[in-house]
Amino acid sequence: MTIHPKIRARQLRETLKSYARQLDAKRDETEQLAAIALLKRADATVEELEAMVETLRQRLYPSS
Repeated sequence: MTIHPKIRARQLRETLKSYARQLDAKRDETEQLAAIALLKRADATVEELEAMVETLRQRLYPSS
C-alpha cells in the first residue's frame, strides 16, 4: 500500500522537527537551520524532505 504524498510529507516534517530539536540539544546550528528552512518551505517536495531526514539521521546516528 502506497502512502499518499501529503501524508508522507507530514510524517517527514514531524521527523524533521524531532531531529531539529535533537540538533538544538547538541548545539549543531548549521544542520538545524537547514532543517528549519526546509520545514518553513510550503513547497518542499517529499524527495527533499526524505533527503533531509536521511542527512540528519546520519548526522545524529552515525552508526545506523
